[in-house]
Amino acid sequence: MHRDRIVGIITVIIGAAVALMTFQLPDSNMAGDVGPKVFPFISAAIMLLCGAILVVRKPTKDAKPFLVGEQKKRFLAIIGVIIGYIVLMWAAGFVIPTLLMLVVLCLMFGKDEKVPVWQAIVYAVIITGIIYVMFSIVLHLRLPVGNIINLI
Repeated sequence: MHRDRIVGIITVIIGAAVALMTFQLPDSNMAGDVGPKVFPFISAAIMLLCGAILVVRKPTKDAKPFLVGEQKKRFLAIIGVIIGYIVLMWAAGFVIPTLLMLVVLCLMFGKDEKVPVWQAIVYAVIITGIIYVMFSIVLHLRLPVGNIINLI
């Protein structure tokens, strides 16, 4: 199956999920207000339309398969890292798993150029710090602390 068709199918699935989730949003209490459902639903409709176009469109002659060889290994490794990140975030909260995930992904994406480990660590610390400051201090939102830390 070609890359466009796979991306189209995934986009249709995500668009359908977003459309279904918009029905769970509450209605607006203000008269004349469109409410919180409109913009997510418009986004879902655009995703469904674009995904459907990718699915039904005839592939070009130079269309490439979705994943081949090394790409498939790298894709599965990234999925594994993300699953590990989700599990670690549940257990240890935001900071430690985010640092680990960013270091691992930075080293993985330095495909042809070897990224020095110290540089990956510096990037991870800076990005994690920026995300933490933006959510905790600027937006006043709590980031996950972790279930293991809650037990202590």
